Amino acid sequence: MAVQPFDFSHYFTYREIEAFLADLVIHYPQLIKQQVIGQSYGGQDIWVLIVTQQQTGHYLTKPGYWIDANTHAGEVTGSAVALYSLYQLVTQYGQDPQITYLLDHYTIYVLPRLAVDGAEKYLTTPYCLRSSIRAYPYPEERDGLYPEDINQDGLILQMRIQDACGAWKVSEQDARVMVRREPEEFGSTYYTLLTEGLIRNYDQCQHPRLKYGGFVPLTSVS
Repeated sequence: MAVQPFDFSHYFTYREIEAFLADLVIHYPQLIKQQVIGQSYGGQDIWVLIVTQQQTGHYLTKPGYWIDANTHAGEVTGSAVALYSLYQLVTQYGQDPQITYLLDHYTIYVLPRLAVDGAEKYLTTPYCLRSSIRAYPYPEERDGLYPEDINQDGLILQMRIQDACGAWKVSEQDARVMVRREPEEFGSTYYTLLTEGLIRNYDQCQHPRLKYGGFVPLTSVS
């Protein structure tokens, strides 16, 4: 039974990557080895795939080429590219002359997803984060505006507030879409955009509005 075709229709979760890699190793044991090089903060294995034709020499005796991806949580496109590269290398060996020569003479090391915890949260929840799920650099999140799925619709969208000095306006083609206001543009209705969320430890302090739009910075409020 042949290896399952690479599916471009979505970005892979951790378990899907795990199954995909296992399938490659089973079908192409002479070309690919899988090693765990460590564990994430959340306890997930981090894999490196060693790709070479083992019959032409041990992988350590050949010049190496390194590919890694998904260093930060949201960089799932890079992970898809790394996985597709693996798929092409092993499935096209013996058919594509360049790939065949490459694996006969070189070793390709592929780390398809470094931020395994962060990418999983990015793909399976409406939240965005930079890298790891570990709180850093502060043990507790600081006060301020935090993105939050307030209405529990599975999305974190944007809120618009009418503001004469705002940088956005409603699109003439689609009222659901906001477009940038031109620097010299005046005389219409403008908005400031904010991410859907909550202000942690909100102290009820408000920015007073200016006469012609915008807000007075808190530092200038007496």
